[in-house]
Amino acid sequence: MWSASRMRCVRLVSRPWWLALGVIALCVAPLQAQQQSDETPKGRFLKKVYEDDQGTHQYQVFLPAGYDKQKRYPTILYLHGADECGRDGVKPVQIGLGPYVRARLADYPFIVIFPQCETTRGRRFLERWQAGSPDANRALKILDQVEKDYAVDRSREILTGWSMGGYGAWSLAMAHPDRWAAVVPVSGGGDTTRVAALKNMPIWVFHGPQDRIVYPERSREMVAALKKAGGRVRYDEPKSEAHGVWQRAYDSQLLENWLKNPRQPIPDSPLVSRGTPLPDALAPFVPVAHIGGAAYLRVGAEVLDAIAAAIPTAVPEDILSGTLDSVSIKEDDGKPRKKPDKKFYEATLDDISYRGEIHAAGLSTRSDGTISVRMALKNITVTIGQTRIHRVKLDDKKVNGEKIYFEKERELKFTASASHILVGHQQPVAPVMLDFVVEPSVAKRRLKLKLVQSSFQIAPEQYQVIGPETIEVTGGFQDTKRRRVYETIVTSLAEQRGLVEEKIRELVPTLITEMEQRLEFADSSDLFRSLWPLPVYQPRVRLWPEAVAVEKSGLSIAIGMTVAAPDPSTAPRSPREMILVKDLVKRIPRTQTLRVGFAPGLLDPLTQMLIDGGVARVDVRDTPEELVRKLGDRGELSKVIPAIATMPATTELRCELELTRPISIVPTDESASAIQAPMGFRFLIPGARLIVSTRADGDWKPLAFFDLTLEHTARLKLLPRTGKGGQPLQIRFPSDPVIKMTGSFAAGIKIADRRLLTDVYRKQFDVAWRSFAKNALASTVSVSDFEFGDIALPLKDIGWSSPLMSIEFGLAPKAKAALRQIRKAKFEPPIIRPAPRARTAPGSPQLPKSSRKLRDRGSR
Repeated sequence: MWSASRMRCVRLVSRPWWLALGVIALCVAPLQAQQQSDETPKGRFLKKVYEDDQGTHQYQVFLPAGYDKQKRYPTILYLHGADECGRDGVKPVQIGLGPYVRARLADYPFIVIFPQCETTRGRRFLERWQAGSPDANRALKILDQVEKDYAVDRSREILTGWSMGGYGAWSLAMAHPDRWAAVVPVSGGGDTTRVAALKNMPIWVFHGPQDRIVYPERSREMVAALKKAGGRVRYDEPKSEAHGVWQRAYDSQLLENWLKNPRQPIPDSPLVSRGTPLPDALAPFVPVAHIGGAAYLRVGAEVLDAIAAAIPTAVPEDILSGTLDSVSIKEDDGKPRKKPDKKFYEATLDDISYRGEIHAAGLSTRSDGTISVRMALKNITVTIGQTRIHRVKLDDKKVNGEKIYFEKERELKFTASASHILVGHQQPVAPVMLDFVVEPSVAKRRLKLKLVQSSFQIAPEQYQVIGPETIEVTGGFQDTKRRRVYETIVTSLAEQRGLVEEKIRELVPTLITEMEQRLEFADSSDLFRSLWPLPVYQPRVRLWPEAVAVEKSGLSIAIGMTVAAPDPSTAPRSPREMILVKDLVKRIPRTQTLRVGFAPGLLDPLTQMLIDGGVARVDVRDTPEELVRKLGDRGELSKVIPAIATMPATTELRCELELTRPISIVPTDESASAIQAPMGFRFLIPGARLIVSTRADGDWKPLAFFDLTLEHTARLKLLPRTGKGGQPLQIRFPSDPVIKMTGSFAAGIKIADRRLLTDVYRKQFDVAWRSFAKNALASTVSVSDFEFGDIALPLKDIGWSSPLMSIEFGLAPKAKAALRQIRKAKFEPPIIRPAPRARTAPGSPQLPKSSRKLRDRGSR
């Protein structure tokens, strides 16, 4: 009887596919995590419609996961920025607070209301959410409606907004100070003479110190006035942030915790972001143009080597650790059967975990156009916490003439404690090597990696099995059963070294597919928002690989760009196709460094897109520069158009700045370097227009047009580096701008005094532009090193080599020498001594000599 049981147990434990279970867990675990997360209750975005005498108005409401109408939830009213105006009800959730709510559907704790500003013409950006405006009034009525429909805690209503919405948050807070529990203006500003109304309300303000769309002075002025009035306010200017500071504000766990109970004091702890990964853009991305040869990325062999060396310190320590669900395995000797056995054994493997370490990594490009990848792994431990073996008996019965089998009896026969597989635990370190070679290419604007070959071997000295310390058995002959179960487990695990190697090699294609997905070029709109130089619509773009070239000195990728239409409903049927630099991949410098390049001509099609979309127009009073705003002052305009002085005081005036031709940047030298000498380039506006309009009653009517062109030369230079800071980069405008202007009255204008003092306005614009160039463009900035783990790549140069401008990062000489020593120490194989034979751990079954030999032989 025992002999049959033992044979069944041997067949059961030696089933090959589960023995590689722990080793392949690294790839299985993320899939399990995804499956578990998909089952987690999630919050909901509801598309709603508000009706009034003006018609229907779309908005959205977010309800937290597990929403219970019997509870009361803190509620946020979010006011969006200028680019999200419209009537679709979708744009308000695409930027600002919306993406963070979308990324945390399972645990975001607030009800959030997203109204939409419908005004797109006829009112200044910064006035559209102002208290008393149609859009602001409607937002408050929508909040009233949500209070009736959902479980809103009226004592915890919070007002926040970004950019144009930040101005609105200040204005609505001052107009209705008793309604809000807290206010969080982001990148906003307002009327400093009215802030005393907020002295009893807690306010947390955010602004980027590098913001060139809304200057941080606007928030600083409001905060200073509020403090003077005795208000409770906290002000944060996160270092290096610009107009996109909302990403730091809305991702702050500190802010979120406080808003749950804003009656408590505003915390003074440092601001820390959660690091929430944002979802893909929610807006329809309708292409208006495909631009080839727009930019490039060069990763030289020197940098690839540095990045690879830093991988062990750059990745989280627990990246190779995790757990798996329990697994049940039914005995099967592989023979085909017409009907199941009525008596068999079944094993359940519980508490399966794995851990390991990356000892070193290698990345190298080869002359045949391929990339070699090497991963050195050590201290890999796979633990099966408990193994339970049951004897199962089946019975059968007939149902509708068909024999059905069911479980009649289940008896626990053996319970074994933890077993372990150890790989690469030798001292000195002797890691196991996973090597594979891929060949990169581009297909359908995606980077593809073709597997050329792979290799993974575990030396006998690197593979060890430790059996269970204790085995519980039932019935008689317990010592004999315990020995035989122990032998079966250890021997069977030890025999699977080749299978483990095979399973790891089989995982390489899956790993390559994962690498391809991570290398996809995503929506790059956030990057362009941080770099965009104009205070008007900021383009949405997607980057894609155009071509790739690999040689022994490094990897080069030519990059194209797709631009989205500002208004998807007006997008052309066929996007415009253009190429800025033909065969760009062949013109990329084959450097050993990290280099990012772009075609200066890229600004031309992007600004043309704004012009075609009708969004390249802004009220001068909405620009950040004070002297530019003065171009719309009534007194200044009276000096240019004397007839304005005779108009009634009730006649409104405005001045808008509109691009009529695309902007371009033209380097002054065919070959230049910012480290050798100041590198020059000309900033060209070949066509723009100042439009002065009036409104006595009804609609705005154009009064006069002032067409202008502008050319201004700037210089870039890398200054000597001092201390541990970044690389100083100086941007200055050493010469005077060249501005030409002509003026004319609008058609049909009938006024007695038809004088247009165009030269006066040109001089005013000259002063305003110089101020803008000095405050918004000219500066000395510190460019941070490109850091990855322990490796830092300092900025080496900013250069121009027709037709491309590039930014170059590289290793310092001392770092190169240190890197060579690191790689030599980690990849030179040490002398491997045989691992000591595994001894019976305390509490393990005491085996006779013959059984110990079997166990020790299996443990290699």
